[in-house]
Amino acid sequence: MLGAAIANGFFRDEILTPFLGSGLSLPVSGIMLSVMVFTITLLLIPYLGRQKPHLYWFLGLFWTLLTLTFEVVMGHFIEGQPWNEIVQVFNVWKGNLFLLVLVVLVMSPFACAKIRGFAK
Repeated sequence: MLGAAIANGFFRDEILTPFLGSGLSLPVSGIMLSVMVFTITLLLIPYLGRQKPHLYWFLGLFWTLLTLTFEVVMGHFIEGQPWNEIVQVFNVWKGNLFLLVLVVLVMSPFACAKIRGFAK
């Protein structure tokens, strides 16, 4: 997932933004990352096999927590961004669909397990 997110950011910055502009590239990138997260989960969920539903939900929450931790550590502590800049990833009104990505992260394990027939 981390590789997909990094590749998505690179693609957004280097391809989408010059082609679509910053106003449109951000939401397109958010949708693309959400689709990638769901697809990766759909491909990987068989490796977990049949589990109790709460395990899939726990996995989604864990992925979300890891993602938020990564955003904060990379943004504030490594790149030195101020907090008001970091929280802009949650600003849907400016086209940032990071909240959508987080929702997909939470729901994907259970949804993909249902699709694959592993969850009740």
